[in-house]
Amino acid sequence: MRQIFLLISILLTHACIDQEASDEYNSFIKSKVPADLISQMPEKIQLEDFVFVINAEPENGRYLADPVHVYISYSVKNVDSLYKDVQSISKARYKYTDTCNVIVHKHQKDVGKSSAYGREWLYKKWVDQITRCDTENFPIPNFIGVGKDEINAGLSEDYDLFILEAQKGVHFPNHYYAEPLIMPSGWEHGHSKGYAISKKANKAIFWFVIW
Repeated sequence: MRQIFLLISILLTHACIDQEASDEYNSFIKSKVPADLISQMPEKIQLEDFVFVINAEPENGRYLADPVHVYISYSVKNVDSLYKDVQSISKARYKYTDTCNVIVHKHQKDVGKSSAYGREWLYKKWVDQITRCDTENFPIPNFIGVGKDEINAGLSEDYDLFILEAQKGVHFPNHYYAEPLIMPSGWEHGHSKGYAISKKANKAIFWFVIW
């Protein structure tokens, strides 16, 4: 299984809507996410419509590269409550455009998932810049396919990115990892998960990425 892009529109009745949404979510997640990654997914999310993107097998080649990742993008009825809850358990908060962000496959061009081949110099220059930062930021994904548009990396300034977990090294079965990326020292392999939340748009994006 390479890459699955699914747009789910769940039409729920008003009666028992929260329970039905939770049941629908749990059933769907269990059917699409590998069993040894299920524990990384949110236990529940309050939603009616969501976009789910998963890549369960790493792509690694001369011209193409794509790490294992999951995105769940959805509308939020009470975004202030979610924001407060996520902020209280997060390790850090960023904007996507922060200078010292460590972004997995930072220079990918589009949904074609281009590799670093031929642009190694660009990645190495970026790593040099990161090493001069005063703080060590936790890695975040590039959000291609669920961000400001379907082609370009990044999120708008409306979104605050909250890191829930980030670890260096290999912590999952080896088949989830491709060749080491050009990343700051120590982050050649790793994983991270968190939420990007926009109060302005009443939107949230949960992410989980392994590289």
